[in-house]
Amino acid sequence: MEVLLSEFQKFLLVFLRISGIFITAPLFSSPNIGYPIRVGICLLASLAAAPPVLSFIPQPPTNIINYGILSISEIIIGLTIGLFASFIVSLFSLSAEFYSVSMGFAISNVFDPLSEVEQPVIGQLLGLFGMLVFITIDGPQTILHGVISSFGFVSGLSLISSKILSSSMIDVFCKMFTTALKISFPLLCVLFLVNLSLGLLSKAAPLINIMIFGFPITILSGLIVLFLLFPFLWNVSSFIFQELFSDIDKLIRSL
Repeated sequence: MEVLLSEFQKFLLVFLRISGIFITAPLFSSPNIGYPIRVGICLLASLAAAPPVLSFIPQPPTNIINYGILSISEIIIGLTIGLFASFIVSLFSLSAEFYSVSMGFAISNVFDPLSEVEQPVIGQLLGLFGMLVFITIDGPQTILHGVISSFGFVSGLSLISSKILSSSMIDVFCKMFTTALKISFPLLCVLFLVNLSLGLLSKAAPLINIMIFGFPITILSGLIVLFLLFPFLWNVSSFIFQELFSDIDKLIRSL
């Protein structure tokens, strides 16, 4: 009976760590997937992962307080791995925030069902593009495999590993903003030149209503540049996600 209880406690730790990615990771945490379905998938994934990983989990503490602390650390590990992937997917929609005002789409914010926040139409388009790339390169399977393989390296969080975890989160968060700015830089340059041309035109011909005349030009210019950038953006996105998976692997090995 004690052996059965010990194995169940270990399985509960596996379930809690895997459940972390179903809270934060893209696609896994989609609000379009009902909570019962998410819990069921998480339970099936835990049952499938339990046989090979239970041997890596040390004997759980008998003290309920220590076991509770260990359970919280397992959830935090899963949440962190999911947040890593969520940050990278979010940078595509974040990049649209840099040029949506110049492009003329900031006035038409819409509710995005994936992120549950208001964002520009272009931001929603790029967010779906990032999600498509994430699915195409087997991102969900890689994230799930990373969580399962983490049991062989991390049995729980300590004070040192918590510091490593927090610093890694800050690094990824900064990388999200810098990468989003790099993605939006070509559009920012083109829209700057278009707005500069419209400003010079308003000085040369003051009778022209630039406010009405300029909106279609900036929108059309932005859409054309975005259409031309999509083939290159696909290759860049694949590289970004591969770098993300490498960062997650380094993080797991350093904890």
